[in-house]
Amino acid sequence: MPRILEWAEIIKSYLPRERHDESKWFELGGPDPRFPEGCEVGTTAVDDSARPGQTCCVFLRPDRICALQLASKEHGQGWPGLKPFYCALYPLYLEDGVLTFDDVTPLDFEDSGCRRPACEARPLYTIYREEAILVLGEDGYQELCEKASGDFAQDASPKTPRSLRRSMTNEK
Repeated sequence: MPRILEWAEIIKSYLPRERHDESKWFELGGPDPRFPEGCEVGTTAVDDSARPGQTCCVFLRPDRICALQLASKEHGQGWPGLKPFYCALYPLYLEDGVLTFDDVTPLDFEDSGCRRPACEARPLYTIYREEAILVLGEDGYQELCEKASGDFAQDASPKTPRSLRRSMTNEK
């Protein structure tokens, strides 16, 4: 959060005028020692002009581009730039040391998923490579690839239950 606020004036230039009040960008959760601020900090949900009756992240612009991501890219911040850790990680999800794929949010919130189309079945860890590296680091990601090589072709066969294939390949 503090890093984002340091860039507030630049970020505002990428947001609709009605979202310029940075005091309304974040919501604090209850006390939680796992977070640097001592509590969970989330971005505020605002009315989504692209989907009447729905809400979206305060930083998601009406053109469906994240203002934090755009500001980061245009100001040479690299990956993940100004995006908070969990935001950059999405749709991967880290909880209690377990890295998983969030396949619930798109079911609860229509059009909220970040699924990327693939021409062929591929393991999610290859589709979301950058996100996995953010959590595991380069060495950890390489270890994951080494452990998974050879296993994917067998595990994603048509004999594998559809739910497992879907979680492994991003299949809908």
